[in-house]
Amino acid sequence: MSVQQSTLASYLVAWRIARAKKVHTIGEELVKPAALDMVGTIYGKEFAKKIEHVPLSNDTVKKRIQNMSHDIKDQVIAAIKKSGHFSLQLDESTDVSDDAQLMTYVRYQGQEAMEEEFLFCRPLLTTTTGEDIFMKVDSFFKE
Repeated sequence: MSVQQSTLASYLVAWRIARAKKVHTIGEELVKPAALDMVGTIYGKEFAKKIEHVPLSNDTVKKRIQNMSHDIKDQVIAAIKKSGHFSLQLDESTDVSDDAQLMTYVRYQGQEAMEEEFLFCRPLLTTTTGEDIFMKVDSFFKE
């Protein structure tokens, strides 16, 4: 198995972990040992050894998920720029630890139809005034 193949396999597992909303350690603690068992049983130990090279540590899965997240954000921003026009929907929400979060959604003209995407979530650390919300949105666009 090439480095490119093991990296792709690592991204695919990280994507599944993120979609299932599981802890990142599940890759190393459950997924990889299960894959080794299955491949070793069906195809033999020489094929199972190839699975051992797929990086699935907690830190690797975290980095893979962050990379995918940044890529999605970049794609949405590129589509917004291409569209030229967009609208925002803002919602202030409180998470389980009673911290205020600003959730921001964007709507824009896609290639064939209107698209609606999640744009960003940022904590509102002090107050939730209109000025605080404006500053969060403004800082996102300045980035």
